[in-house]
Amino acid sequence: MNREFNQPNFITNDFSVVAEKGTNFKTITSKEGDTHDLFEFWVLDNGQEVHCIAWDATAHSLKTAFEGPIAEIKLTYKERQNKFTNAIDYSIRNYEVK
Repeated sequence: MNREFNQPNFITNDFSVVAEKGTNFKTITSKEGDTHDLFEFWVLDNGQEVHCIAWDATAHSLKTAFEGPIAEIKLTYKERQNKFTNAIDYSIRNYEVK
């Protein structure tokens, strides 16, 4: 899936998917009452397991892509600190299944 974003701080890399950690798709309701769809999965980055998240249209597209086996994926993402765990998450903007 390709979506245009004019942000210079996005990173693009290839990753191995951590299939045994599985995926998760859920709908989140914000404090303001807005609903958003969230898709979560894990990749290996330099030997470390990294939590990846995608929202709304990208979440739906990734959910469909992960219905088949995926070993490698190219991601365009932004690093962000998870406010609950303090770990670094990758917020996915674009992807390409390898």
